[in-house]
Amino acid sequence: MNIHCSSTESDLGLKHIPYFQDYIFHFRVNWKGTTKFRCHVTWRGGGDHWFTVFKRGRDKCSECVWQVYGDGGYGDKPLMYYNRGDEGYHLFDWD
Repeated sequence: MNIHCSSTESDLGLKHIPYFQDYIFHFRVNWKGTTKFRCHVTWRGGGDHWFTVFKRGRDKCSECVWQVYGDGGYGDKPLMYYNRGDEGYHLFDWD
C-alpha cells in the first residue's frame, strides 16, 4: 500500500507501507486551530482512495489510530475506522 498525507502546512511525502505494517506520523495543530490532514491511499489491484485523517473539531483524540481495509472487510460499511480511546471505534467513508 502507498500513502501520501498532507495538510496546508505539511507534506509528508509518498510512503510505501508493507502488508501488516504501520505508518506513524506526528504533528501539532496550528495556532488557528484549522489543521486538517488528508491522505491518498493506493494499493495493488486498483485501490485508490482519499480520506481526511484529522480534522480539528471532529477528532478529539490525542493519538488517532486508523486501520485501512482494502478488501472491504466490513461489507457495505466504510473501509476504515480509528480508535478514539475510551469512545471506541467509528466508521468513516472514503472522501
